[in-house]
Amino acid sequence: GISNIIEDSWHTLVMARNFARGHGLVFSPDQHVLVTSSPLHAILLGIGGALVGPEHIPWLAVGGNILLDTASYWVLYRWVSAVSGAPGLGTLCALLFALDQRVIEYSSGGKDTALYTFLILASFLAFQERRAVWLGLIAGLAPISRPEGVILGSLLLGFTARRERTLPWRAACMAALVLLPWIAFALWYYGSVIPQGMATLWRIAGPPNPGIIFHTAYLHAGQI
Repeated sequence: GISNIIEDSWHTLVMARNFARGHGLVFSPDQHVLVTSSPLHAILLGIGGALVGPEHIPWLAVGGNILLDTASYWVLYRWVSAVSGAPGLGTLCALLFALDQRVIEYSSGGKDTALYTFLILASFLAFQERRAVWLGLIAGLAPISRPEGVILGSLLLGFTARRERTLPWRAACMAALVLLPWIAFALWYYGSVIPQGMATLWRIAGPPNPGIIFHTAYLHAGQI
């Protein structure tokens, strides 16, 4: 229930509520500041809140995470089974993922992690099955889901180019079609594509080195 909502999730949920009420994708209606680190999650919840009522957004966050985790179980099973040739191993991996305490905690707490984890797993499957359009879609959505999603998108396109020994034009065009409108909107509406919390941290401690960025991406992927 909403009593389990994690404190960090409320920034996103408040932005989703304001979006659903027509105040814009903002934390405070009079300030155009990108507070959440997961705009995609806030947009999806805001659309849902506009349909069923803004007061139901916390429930939508938890319910949506359940659906995303269920989809992740299936994708993980399918990917591991295809790579290993052992459906039993795929079942085991999906089961371990489903029983992971951190997955349950974050999903029941309304965090955006279920969305980003699903995108990571779906990218593995799309890469394995050589689905260029889906790969590009994920590469474009990942940075809107989490800032470190830029790494995921770059790796997807880079490894595809290496495997195919040619530029993945279809995937790259799809990624650009999804990502560039968001970048243009964020620059116009917020003046930046960097979430406020991250920008503040960078001003205090300086930009992180690539090792820290990759470690952050690894931690999010580590739920699997």
